[in-house]
Amino acid sequence: MTFYITPDHTPSSDGLYLFKKTVDLKKGGRAVINIFAASRYILYINDEYICEGPCRSYEKIRYYDSVEAELKCGINHICVKVLHTTNYLSSVYNTALPELAFEAIVNGETISSDASWGIHYMHGYAFTTYYMKTTGPYEL
Repeated sequence: MTFYITPDHTPSSDGLYLFKKTVDLKKGGRAVINIFAASRYILYINDEYICEGPCRSYEKIRYYDSVEAELKCGINHICVKVLHTTNYLSSVYNTALPELAFEAIVNGETISSDASWGIHYMHGYAFTTYYMKTTGPYEL
């Protein structure tokens, strides 16, 4: 069963979080991956870009994105960068903590979001607000 996972605490209200998991698969193959993050995410498997999302809709409706990716027999590294913000951004759903739900099924083996995932705040990223000052209706 797949659960939302979040960090134990939020060291910063805004920023990027790294959700990581290493799995040892008995068989490799094509995986069907269902992934959801409350805000924006980028998924990497074995240091290869897979996708970003999530699919957007009405703010109270949340979708899982479904994607296929190749996982190898043996050690695989799953990394999801998740944006978290408490500020209003039109394409980002705001939550108290960054959230991730992940499930991959490859040759009958299931990889799910659970307490075994490492979650780290990525220092060095910040949001900047720019204000545009105008003196007339058509001046920039």
